[in-house]
Amino acid sequence: MNGFIIGTGRCGTTLLASILDAHSDVCVPPETQLLFQYRGNGAGLHEIVEAGVHFKAGAADYIDFVQKRCPHDLRAYFDYERYLEGMSFPVATLKLLMGEFYAEIAKAKGKSVCLEQTPWYGLGIDILNELYPQARYIHMVRDGRDVAISFARTPWWHKDVGRNLARWAVEASAIATSCEQMLRPEQVLTVRYEDFVQDPERELRKICVFLQIAYEPRMLEPGTATDYRRFHKSDLNEMLSPAYRSWSEAKTSPVFKGSVGAWETYGGHDFSQVPQDVQQCLERFGYAA
Repeated sequence: MNGFIIGTGRCGTTLLASILDAHSDVCVPPETQLLFQYRGNGAGLHEIVEAGVHFKAGAADYIDFVQKRCPHDLRAYFDYERYLEGMSFPVATLKLLMGEFYAEIAKAKGKSVCLEQTPWYGLGIDILNELYPQARYIHMVRDGRDVAISFARTPWWHKDVGRNLARWAVEASAIATSCEQMLRPEQVLTVRYEDFVQDPERELRKICVFLQIAYEPRMLEPGTATDYRRFHKSDLNEMLSPAYRSWSEAKTSPVFKGSVGAWETYGGHDFSQVPQDVQQCLERFGYAA
């Protein structure tokens, strides 16, 4: 079975992925970011196929594309070169190229479930649903005020917290609306980050039922979660708060709770008044504005 962990970014998708990857029947590779373009970050496979460029491409071209496009060393997790070299080219459609991609990753890992964790794939539900009509989606949601602060520490996002908050509202709303309009109810599970870190076992049990797999306590044992930083091509430590870095190095607990409600004591932005669309989005997901 294929599935996707989606969200706005900085909302807990990587945390959930790292824990689920420890399950004996689930694999969650590092973010691939291959399928389609996001906010001008360059053509993805969808755009390449739409432009007809794929008719001239062979295995070597796609291997080069993955190496340049993916922010992680995907080869350290899955031998995609062997997978692509085993295909016949040219391929006529994106579905022929990528339809079995996640199934092959699961097969290589000896597992039956593969989840993609690129969060902004939630903004392309129409594309995903056409490629993987039976896929399931875990929509991770986090208080946008905390997301906005976290984004301000991210090199490729804005330092302006207010601007980040506005963008969170647009994207979180778009993802939720797309799921409601394009997917069947049984295909989507919404998980709030705050609920997950407060009671990870309870939320994981819900997720396992949703994915139709057995709950495994070992997923929450300290040290079993996958550290995706080892796959990343750049150093991500500058994005981490000192408290998070200490937790990550100690690995004495499965989740980090220190950033929940950080906006309440944050001095770099006035959250007492938020735009109406932001307020509506916060309330949509159960956050008091």
